[in-house]
Amino acid sequence: AALSRQAAALGVGHTRHLSWAGLGAALLGGIVLWRRSRRLWLGLAGSFAASGVFFFVLLALPYDPFASAGIDLMRREVVERFFVAPELLLCFAAGLGCAAWTRWRPVASAGRGGMRRWGVALPILLPAFLLWRHFPDADASNRYYFRDLGENVLRTVPPEAIIFRRDSTAVFATWCLQQAEGMRPDVVVITPPEARGGQTREWYVRQVRRRRPEILAGAVEFNAIEARLRETFPPAADGAEHLVYAVCARNIGRRPVYFDEFVPPLADHLVPEGILYRLLAVPLSPAERVLALGLGAEVLERQYRYRGLYALEAVENDGACRRAIFTYSAAHASFAREYLSLARLDRALHHALEAVRMHSQWPPHHRLLASVYRALGDDEAAAEHEARDRALMPLFRNLLEPGS
Repeated sequence: AALSRQAAALGVGHTRHLSWAGLGAALLGGIVLWRRSRRLWLGLAGSFAASGVFFFVLLALPYDPFASAGIDLMRREVVERFFVAPELLLCFAAGLGCAAWTRWRPVASAGRGGMRRWGVALPILLPAFLLWRHFPDADASNRYYFRDLGENVLRTVPPEAIIFRRDSTAVFATWCLQQAEGMRPDVVVITPPEARGGQTREWYVRQVRRRRPEILAGAVEFNAIEARLRETFPPAADGAEHLVYAVCARNIGRRPVYFDEFVPPLADHLVPEGILYRLLAVPLSPAERVLALGLGAEVLERQYRYRGLYALEAVENDGACRRAIFTYSAAHASFAREYLSLARLDRALHHALEAVRMHSQWPPHHRLLASVYRALGDDEAAAEHEARDRALMPLFRNLLEPGS
């Protein structure tokens, strides 16, 4: 089964990328290389086979890393990501094939007739055809959603903020703007890689201490939030502080601290702001929470930019675009849950509908909207979205735990 999946993925990807003409040129290049240099041919074939064995082992594991991560090997951008090595080898062979075609005796010895013209034209027409075929996928002239995602993250937070992030798409977008364009250097973005036991890897802790010593300076203020943080991010067996605890406990009263995902043990101390959650030292009263939610939702709806986010070709071909859509829709779902818990059903319905509009294929959004409709007494609409949730669930069973 693993071999058949890999063969199908390779066949679909390489045929789509190089076309049958390109694969024919690669085959011709392989034949020529075999006749000219067996060593080079063995090196090329061995490299291609090694990459195939590597992915065969991955696909043969009982735990499928691709399916568990929601990665469809047949999607257009996946071949570029996971099959780059065999793709480059095939392009090299196709180049050899084009060169061999021009030196083929009937072509090289022909005069100025049709054979000669076709002999020169074919090696030029093949890359020109591939350029024409793939240019819409590679054209990024109107794809602002990756940049907008980074700008929206930085637009959310006040000066001197600290952000803990796990979403690699938003992290790379934010870092790109900070490092390449010098935007908001005051914001500290921390992405702690976890080792066994949930602790941050030692090399990353040393890196944070070297680059941002000020966020780990000072003494810990012992209070209610400190105790909750210590329970949520416990120290290591040797007593070393968890990096998230060390940063939050020292900065909660001095600098704004944000998470990019909801942390259930800290639910009373988190309030959504845009696509982030702000950590508060003291829980808010219901009235204060409603006011804070209104300000946070205004950031999401009026201050963010979503240029080119819903272009059909972008959603279909770009994983970063789909991830950005999921991030924004999840933020609306967070506001809907908050408003639903506070019995502000009109605002809960608004954000739940926005979440479904942005990402209509995500089952939890339909489940949340059904809950809002139940609270409003609209059982027919609730049943419709509950049925939609059940219909979509098999597609995302590897990503969703039961009851999530």
